[in-house]
Amino acid sequence: MSNLKKVSFSIDLGKVDTSSFYQGEKALYASFTGKSTPKSPYNPYMLTQYLGTGHTDHPKVGNGKHRGEGDPCEADFKLKVKWDKLDMEAAYEYNGRKYVTLDAVFRSGEYSDGMVVQYLGKNAEEGPIVGDVNFFEAKSDNGGMSLPSGMGNEDGMPF
Repeated sequence: MSNLKKVSFSIDLGKVDTSSFYQGEKALYASFTGKSTPKSPYNPYMLTQYLGTGHTDHPKVGNGKHRGEGDPCEADFKLKVKWDKLDMEAAYEYNGRKYVTLDAVFRSGEYSDGMVVQYLGKNAEEGPIVGDVNFFEAKSDNGGMSLPSGMGNEDGMPF
């Protein structure tokens, strides 16, 4: 998966449930899942919001497109976004709704599979890094827990 470039998501701010955000030590976080939708005639990716443990509903909050070089991503991945670090001045309006654009930029890293960068517009400099991207991995047959890529030593333990 190292030859991936990025997936760019447009997030409908009116569909995001801010009550499911959680306060961490460094920021207010929101969790989303990027899903490949290759059979969709409109967008090859969709973004759903993780609402927390016990919720089976994962509302769709945006669409995405593969950008740049490399192969399209076919695996689902998690975006952990520092919501209070987003520049809401860069939000744009389309058909009466407000959107922000976030890019999932894939790279091999020790603790994550990529980073989330806010897109600030065609004439802007590179946007701020506002989160991390991690691929979901299949749970092991021996009952071990699923960890993001690059963590653990294959035995299900994070150390």
